Amino acid sequence: MKVQFFFFIQVVLNVIWNYVFFNQHLIGLGLINLILLTLLIFYLFFEYKNLLEKTSYLLLPYMTWLLIAISLNAYILLNN
Repeated sequence: MKVQFFFFIQVVLNVIWNYVFFNQHLIGLGLINLILLTLLIFYLFFEYKNLLEKTSYLLLPYMTWLLIAISLNAYILLNN
């Protein structure tokens, strides 16, 4: 039950980031949103690794992408 709640929060944060960053052009708020999303995904990965077993490794590409997205978002924030 707790995993499903965190998954739902992850989806909401992901959708909110798209709206905040691309539609509203609030780069700073988008960066905060991405950081929260990344922390949540890393928490899910490490906390539920034993429960989800091998399927938890499917999060690794997503985790990598989130780190890249944070660096791109921070670059845009600092250089625009």
